[in-house]
Amino acid sequence: KRLKKIVVCLSITTLDKNLAKKLEPKACNPQQRLKTVKQLSAYLPVAVRLDPLIYPLNTNNLEKIIKTIKSCGAKQIITSTYKEKPDNLKRMVSAFSQYKSNWPAGLKKKLIEKVHEITLSQGLEFSSCREGLKTLNTAACDGSSWLV
Repeated sequence: KRLKKIVVCLSITTLDKNLAKKLEPKACNPQQRLKTVKQLSAYLPVAVRLDPLIYPLNTNNLEKIIKTIKSCGAKQIITSTYKEKPDNLKRMVSAFSQYKSNWPAGLKKKLIEKVHEITLSQGLEFSSCREGLKTLNTAACDGSSWLV
């Protein structure tokens, strides 16, 4: 209660525990992250990075993910899409046979717009600053809009 000018940002890539373990084997599972959002949001503003969006691995339940994040008390969703680099692409393709390295034209923009639409429909703030779609932002990309 004594802390001022603090915003907590944490990432949640998926709610699927098995997928999370493959994507981020050394990170906390999604349920632990949601519990952290709930606990901290009782005292501080919390922004969640729904990041990265990886088609088709974690993009089919966006509404459920955002509603769940909201129910835990987050105030903002920050998002971006997976950026392929030689080292991470090799790991991605070997771990996920369904991953295709070439995204269909316009899909990244459509996914960001979909997250934007769902986020606003839930009464949350939105930002995505690595995609060139800054006009969609309703808050700063680092959660600092919540600093008073």
